[in-house]
Parts: sequence; C-alpha cells; structure tokens
Amino acid sequence: MSSDLKGSLLARRESLLSEISALQASLAADTQRLRRLQLTLESVLELLRMEGAGTQSETDEANRHFLEVAHDVLLEKGTLHYRQIAAELAERGSFVPGARPEANLLTHIVRDDRFVRVARGRYGLKPGPRKTGKASKE
Repeated sequence: MSSDLKGSLLARRESLLSEISALQASLAADTQRLRRLQLTLESVLELLRMEGAGTQSETDEANRHFLEVAHDVLLEKGTLHYRQIAAELAERGSFVPGARPEANLLTHIVRDDRFVRVARGRYGLKPGPRKTGKASKE
C-alpha cells in the first residue's frame, strides 16, 4: 500500500471517528432532553387529571403501558413491522423507554404472549382468547 493512500485512509478514519464521537454526544444529550420532556409531560398530565382538565382519553393514553397501546394499534391496523408500531406509539404519545426504543419495544413484544411474529420484523396478535399480557411460565 502506498504511503499516500495509507495516510489518506488514516486521516479518513480519524475524521469518521471524530464525527461518530460528536454524533454520540449529541444523541446522548438529545436522549436526556427527550426523557426530561417526557417526565414533564407526565407531570402536566397528572396535574391536569387532578384538576379534572383535559380529556379522559388524552390522560389515559399517555399513562398506559406502551405494550397495551401496541396491542390496541395491532387490533386496529392488523400486522405491522415493529418500526411502524413504534411510530404509531410515538404518534399516540406512548413512551417506550431506553436508548433504542424500537429495540426495546421489539424485546417486550417477543416476550409477551399476546403477540406473534408473522414475518421478519412483522408482528400481529395471537388468535384466540386474549390473555392478560406477560408470557406464562409453564
């Protein structure tokens, strides 16, 4: 390998590492800001509920566990890719915790016996009587 090419590749590597580091720092700051805003929203919704203001559906939807909301999404729309489910949850104001909410949602869906994988990345609801949620330990 020529020294010019090697020097160019080393410089590119350093540039990429620097850019990745800057994006990771920005992502961490944005994730913290998002969590603070979500906690503030939860507090505001709680105060609204205590004051009797706001519609019942607004406060109920925001306070339900994200798997309950995901269940409702699949009842309404049928099978969806887990990223589409995550987008629906975000639209409805349902918070999925974690640095990678889509991955966290997927982990929870896989462990919940109400959901079934129908294709790669696509999930639906298991047919039959509805269960309470968590996977049963048999």
